[in-house]
Amino acid sequence: MSSSFRDLLRDAPGFSTYFATASLARLANEGLRLALILTAANTEAGLRLGGLLVAAFLIPSIVAAPFVGRMADLSSKPTRLYAAAFLFNGFMIALCGLSIGVIPDWIILLLAAIGGSVGPLMQGGLSSLVGTIVPKPLLHRAYAMDVVTYNVSAILAPAIVAAIAGWITPLASLLFLAVIMVLASGNVLRLKIDQPQERAVIAVPSPIDGFKAIGSITPLRTTVVATSLASVSNGILPVAVTMMAFDTINVNAGTMLSTMAIGALIGSVSYAARPFGMARPHVMLPFVTLITAMPILLLTTVSNTPLALGLFALAGALGGPQGTAQFSVRDRFSPTNVRTQVFTLSTSLKTTFAAIGAALAGMLSGLSASSLLYIAVSCTITGAILALIDLRRHGYMSPGITSSNAAELA
Repeated sequence: MSSSFRDLLRDAPGFSTYFATASLARLANEGLRLALILTAANTEAGLRLGGLLVAAFLIPSIVAAPFVGRMADLSSKPTRLYAAAFLFNGFMIALCGLSIGVIPDWIILLLAAIGGSVGPLMQGGLSSLVGTIVPKPLLHRAYAMDVVTYNVSAILAPAIVAAIAGWITPLASLLFLAVIMVLASGNVLRLKIDQPQERAVIAVPSPIDGFKAIGSITPLRTTVVATSLASVSNGILPVAVTMMAFDTINVNAGTMLSTMAIGALIGSVSYAARPFGMARPHVMLPFVTLITAMPILLLTTVSNTPLALGLFALAGALGGPQGTAQFSVRDRFSPTNVRTQVFTLSTSLKTTFAAIGAALAGMLSGLSASSLLYIAVSCTITGAILALIDLRRHGYMSPGITSSNAAELA
């Protein structure tokens, strides 16, 4: 274990509890899509219901994000709120799984939508707690390790779900995820939260004040623009790599995406050990986003399988600093009483744009894999350039600006 990780565990003893909680919750959330599809496919309902269930669990996040975020911001006992949300989500996962093929499909879809309403608290909402349990000098390392929980979940969840579905039944994999959420619910109660006091404040918070903060505070706005447009690229990639697997590369799409996820894990752990650019994460993020697009662009010219896998791993590794930077920007520039709203909204917007990317790729599946990759790269580069232009226009490229300016909220 490196000295940086020892410092983090020593000076923020609550972080180990947080890391375990986040890993459990995100493992369940990441595996949910595959488990729902496999469970539905194993019944007369078929793949159609599986796809609709995935959408039903995900779509409510953008609508629910400001409301559940506001609840967390106003809660005097946030750990209890998170525990109740995780427990509720786990119960709804199990209920939906047990209901497939037993009750009408529309009722199951309604249950899934209700269960997905607390989804934002498992992603961005949970990350908002890092700043309340870790001292400021160690935040960059803590956020880098938080990104690791996403990376590990992306690698392990599909494998675990597929293994349980194959060894036992698909329904068993769904019930396993429900149990994981219950464990996360119990673990989050062990967190000791210190509510931050030294931040700018938007008076009279409402469910729309999170949108106002993102729209009016330049670093928050530019970060959302860059990461959301990059998420369109992430939505396109699964379709593009599936086509590459058929046409040019001698491995399946799952191997390519797993290689990218492993690269992201390596990048996150490496960045946690040796961070850079944390004095101005809002400036670093669009530059790293630009660089991240380069390996994907090079994939359009590659037919060699080992080289292609290397580029996927490189693109994933560059995502480590990018993920850490976005959390640092949210932590540093979010006003106190809309802090969790900003985290939940930002993540929900990324999820929505990824869904848009997937839909776009589906509609343009008649094009070549290279054409889809060009579109993906164009979205990523456009987001980064727009962010840099906005930062320069409002003076945030200056080395002297490292925290939120309350005057921007006027």
